[in-house]
Amino acid sequence: MSDGSLEESLKHLTLESIQQHPTKTKEDIALEFFELGSNKEQAGSLSEAIDYYRKAYKLDEKVDLRYRENLVKNLPVPEKRKDGSVHNGFTKLDLSKIKVKPLLESFHDAVLHPIDEDKPLWLEILPDEVIINILEILVGSDTPSWFNFAMSCRKLAWLGFGQAACWRRLCMLVYPKQVYDDSERVLNGVTADQWQMVQVWDHSWHKMLSERPFIKFTGLYISVVNYQREGGRAEFSNQWNLPFRMITYYRYYRFFPDGSCQKLLTIMQPQEVVPRFYRNWRQLFGTSEWERVYEGTWSMTIDGHVRCCCKGPVPMYTFVDELQIVNGGKYARHHKLNWKRMGFVNKETLDEGDLDTSNERSFAFSRVKSYSEHETRDVIEDIHSI
Repeated sequence: MSDGSLEESLKHLTLESIQQHPTKTKEDIALEFFELGSNKEQAGSLSEAIDYYRKAYKLDEKVDLRYRENLVKNLPVPEKRKDGSVHNGFTKLDLSKIKVKPLLESFHDAVLHPIDEDKPLWLEILPDEVIINILEILVGSDTPSWFNFAMSCRKLAWLGFGQAACWRRLCMLVYPKQVYDDSERVLNGVTADQWQMVQVWDHSWHKMLSERPFIKFTGLYISVVNYQREGGRAEFSNQWNLPFRMITYYRYYRFFPDGSCQKLLTIMQPQEVVPRFYRNWRQLFGTSEWERVYEGTWSMTIDGHVRCCCKGPVPMYTFVDELQIVNGGKYARHHKLNWKRMGFVNKETLDEGDLDTSNERSFAFSRVKSYSEHETRDVIEDIHSI
């Protein structure tokens, strides 16, 4: 059952209706409340999650244990090894111990062998140059396919990851689409030949892609913001603590290679926003304040400082967001946007001001797998393990 239908089925339940439910026990319904609370927590809606958790524990104080038992039941059946020990199918890999470059170099002399000797493999008769050309085509047409194809054997891994051709192709797809400040173009020569630029990164296209920040266009940058707000005591109340509520909202950013961008501040969760956050958002969204997308422009410096100037709820102001591209982890390059400044400029007086960012959180990139028919599909994909 999807989250939407599950939430709808539980929304109007009362204790009386739960006790008289014809097909489910109160423990079953408690599990459903707990599952919905877990999903809300993962989506960042902590206030709703807490509400569902409370309802679940009211029905069954051991609901968390039952929930874990159900998760274990759904795991793959453990396999017994030859020595009699049990293997559950999960192996924890420490990727930090893998030296990728020496490993790829060890595949230099690898050859392609068909599984069935009676059915020759067409790839084994092709020269390396032709296979590399195929890999480059995949990089440009469907980047994940290039990655999966190159991961299929040692020979293809050497040609796809160990050679410069595919990394050069990726760089040529990524960096010409970045929109740099005018001063940055002059100072750093980013409009010059990309080969001159790669010299800064020891003539390595892979190193350039790993270390030179870039904005991604195949999805959205999403910031989930949670904070507590205290309420007031009712008149003549003798309670010691002030009540509080958890506030949850989302910020969305989408960037385009022509220097335009879109942003949205809303209480709507990603599953509601992502399918409609395209250039033709006016036809896809509603008319409420929480569905109002503001358009603007963006540019960046070569070290990843992004400046966005957008319209906003006050017509006389231009709202300015300054963000820094950072890694989301060791294997998630250029994956996040950290806040540097949030401000505004008065269009008439040119006076500037700053807005409070103490409650704000970083944006994380989320790739969109479905594309609008009115848009061109960009082909940059995170390379997490290379």
